[in-house]
Amino acid sequence: MQKPVKTALDVLKIGVILTIAVGIIFLGYNNFKREVYPIYFEEYVREFSEKRDVCAYLIFAIIKNESGFNPNAISRADAFGLMQITEDTFEWIAQIRGGREVLPDIKSPFYNIMYGTAIIASHLEEFYSEKEALAAYHAGRGAVNEWLSSTEFSSDGIRLDVIPFPDTEIYVGRVLEAWRMYKRLYK
Repeated sequence: MQKPVKTALDVLKIGVILTIAVGIIFLGYNNFKREVYPIYFEEYVREFSEKRDVCAYLIFAIIKNESGFNPNAISRADAFGLMQITEDTFEWIAQIRGGREVLPDIKSPFYNIMYGTAIIASHLEEFYSEKEALAAYHAGRGAVNEWLSSTEFSSDGIRLDVIPFPDTEIYVGRVLEAWRMYKRLYK
C-alpha cells in the first residue's frame, strides 16, 4: 500500500520530478525530430539564402523533400542534385541572372544550392506567397500562371485556392510542413 503525500515538501518533490521527466521527454523528442529534419550543407544554404533574401529553413525544407539531402539524386524527369534542378531550369535561371552561363556540375552541392535558391527566390518575387512559389518550383511557372488565370483554381488571380495536380499539392504541403518544423526546431 502506498503512503499518502504528507507534506508540501513531498508535493514539491513530485512536481520537480515530473518537470524533469517532461523536460527529458521533450528534449528526446526534439532530438528525434532533428534526426528526421536534419541540417546538412548549412554553409551553402545560409550563404545563398542570405544573398537571395530567402529563409534558410525553407531551403532546408525543399532539399529534404526534393532529395533527402542526397547530392547525387536524379529524378525520373532528369532533375539533379539536392534541389533537383533540370538543365532547362538551369538555363532559364542563368538567363534571368543576365548571362549565358555554362552548365556547372549541377550535382555539386555548392552550385545546386546556389541555383536552386536563385530559382525559389525568383518564384517568391513573382508569386504572392510561398505556396504559389513552391507550386511553381514543382510544376513550373507556366502551370502556376495558368492556374492563377483560371477561376476554377483561383478566385483572385493571385492565390491558388486549389492546386489541380495532386502530386504538386502533396509536395507543397510537405515542404510547408517541413518548413514549419525546421523553424520550430532550429530557431
